[in-house]
Amino acid sequence: DGVVVLRDVRHDGKKLVSQFADAAERGDSAGAKIAAHTLRGAAANVAAGMLASVAFRAEATASEGDTDRLRGLSARLRGEWRRFTDSVASQKEDGEKD
Repeated sequence: DGVVVLRDVRHDGKKLVSQFADAAERGDSAGAKIAAHTLRGAAANVAAGMLASVAFRAEATASEGDTDRLRGLSARLRGEWRRFTDSVASQKEDGEKD
């Protein structure tokens, strides 16, 4: 069911964004890569293209081991996550008004 998938992405995605940020701050490229890869797949499952795109860039940067860029991407990933969750909340509110 699409509602369950979306709920799971919202729940798990929040943790993944935090895991990525924590790993980036520690300079843990492997941990950042895992979090970004998982988030990318979850975002793709709910057609969150921009979030998936940023997560893809974060995953690629982690693969390269560029810890300085990882820290910068962490802020970008958090921002895209906020846009995604705001969009989902807005759509839910619009649907409830019908």
